[in-house]
Amino acid sequence: MKTVFLEALPITVQQILSTYPGSLDNLAEAANKIIKISPHSQVNAISSTLSEEKFNSKLGQLQIDISEVKSQLCRNRDHLSSSNCNAHPQFHSSSCPHSCRSEEDTKRRSFCWYHFKFGNEAKNCLEPCTFKKKNGNSN
Repeated sequence: MKTVFLEALPITVQQILSTYPGSLDNLAEAANKIIKISPHSQVNAISSTLSEEKFNSKLGQLQIDISEVKSQLCRNRDHLSSSNCNAHPQFHSSSCPHSCRSEEDTKRRSFCWYHFKFGNEAKNCLEPCTFKKKNGNSN
């Protein structure tokens, strides 16, 4: 933690305090005193080597890349959804086409996760949940 604190200080203060013993609080007090009495001849400045034109170009390329990744994810999701609908009709995501959902699947979507997963054996329930136990009691 001391190293991180020192790195944030001007180089002249870092040099003085680099061997300073004591707690971080004492180090901070010493740094404040040194900065108060030091002349402010040091100017800290930042500059960018990236022109606005290059920045906009890189930003545009990033946006294109993100769009391509997004499209690929959608294609993969659609492919998986159609595969799951055909292979496992009892496990449908909300992205499955309505044509591959049964009336039972529509009922299950109104159940909480616990009742969907465990049915009558569920120990928990999250509202809203329309699951009714086989003996007729709800939740």
